Amino acid sequence: MSEAPTPRSRRWVWWLLGAAIVLLGITLVVQQLLDPWLRRKLEQQVTTQTHGQYRLQVGALHTSLWQRAIRLSGLRLRPAATVADTLPRVQLDAAQLNVTGIGLLALLRKGVVPIDSVVLDSARIEVLALARKPTKNAGKPLYEQLPLKLKGLDIRYFGLLHTRANYQPSGAQAQPTARFRRADLSAQNLLISAAGAADSQRLGYAIGWNLLLQHAQGQAAGHQLAVARLTIATADHLIQLDSGRVQPLEAARTDQPRVDLLLPRLRLTGLQAAALQHQHRFRADSLLIQQPQVTAVLPANSSAGNSKSATDYLKSLDLAHLDVRGGYVRVQGAAANPIIHGLEVAGTAIHFDSVNAPNAQRIFFAKAWEVALGRSQATVAAHALALGSLQLSTSAGTFTLRSVRIRPPAPGQDKPGGLRVDLVLPSLALAGLDAKALQQKHFQAQSLVLDRPNLHFTPPV
Repeated sequence: MSEAPTPRSRRWVWWLLGAAIVLLGITLVVQQLLDPWLRRKLEQQVTTQTHGQYRLQVGALHTSLWQRAIRLSGLRLRPAATVADTLPRVQLDAAQLNVTGIGLLALLRKGVVPIDSVVLDSARIEVLALARKPTKNAGKPLYEQLPLKLKGLDIRYFGLLHTRANYQPSGAQAQPTARFRRADLSAQNLLISAAGAADSQRLGYAIGWNLLLQHAQGQAAGHQLAVARLTIATADHLIQLDSGRVQPLEAARTDQPRVDLLLPRLRLTGLQAAALQHQHRFRADSLLIQQPQVTAVLPANSSAGNSKSATDYLKSLDLAHLDVRGGYVRVQGAAANPIIHGLEVAGTAIHFDSVNAPNAQRIFFAKAWEVALGRSQATVAAHALALGSLQLSTSAGTFTLRSVRIRPPAPGQDKPGGLRVDLVLPSLALAGLDAKALQQKHFQAQSLVLDRPNLHFTPPV
């Protein structure tokens, strides 16, 4: 039989139980005092850091020392009547901000602080004006601008969920505007530190970013943009756009190009986003563009000016496959004024290098092209050209035109002394076409077949 506990052993049990109760009581008291102190400190810190130009109100703040967590609710950020030129004018309302798994020891040492998650939920952002001048820290990386002089933040999960935003500055109507009804942005393994900035496998300090943007609208450069849904998943190397539209504004300048674009779907896979950020090299597996409809109006007097192009940023471009399906293109204001229905384009192994000369083994930057046009028309030397269809295959070396019709210009519309051509051609077929020689302005083919051509021309006078 076991011996009964002695009075001395019972006293140790009571001492331990009493110590635990005292410790729990002290913890509860500290937490009751800590929460309102942290709430006031946070609100005062925002006022101090912005020199009184912003005011933060926190509806409630709760800490959990055991979970190393802080939960805030009812956040409200408001600017003063006027703010400095170096600060944007922003209003923010957020339902909740939850920070869990804070590394308290690293926080006290001001090192790289590990955090399990940072989640801002149900935020409403109104951007009334952007900063007009850069701050003194504008050139510094983000990890050198952290509060409390921390060396970094190592956040396992970062999320901005159910976010709505609106940017519509007051003043001239020509200013850019933007708004979206919902955005969900998240990052995995976000390391904001010197090591995170130097890691070429990271994009914006994170191993992966995910964005779901819905019902976004904006206007800039005389055009308005609408996006029904945009998905970006860098870890999955995917960008997908569903239902995008660009339309010119009625008050747009007539000396600038006007573009009307309807894009039901765009899907980019295999994108190496980190290589694009760190090396300025675009690499992807496939780009699919479904049923694009483009109408462009070029100004009568246009100049290239000093505008920068993508080649000023990109060092190289590698796209394994390009696929355009069911496109429609119309260009007004150009010499040819083309109208194209049923555009189909497939390009394989497309490569562009901004430094080295084009590879002679490629055909217009690609290993092979497959092109098909449906009913199309254009103007060539004042003559109206109409096509029933066009097909080109550089790999097979074939080129086919069907239902070709060239009409001469009406009297008085052609240039004096010009050749007038009237052609009806049911079909034209080329075989053995050397596309590589063609890009060097040398025409080489094995056979040319014209089906019942009917040609009339009037020589120049």
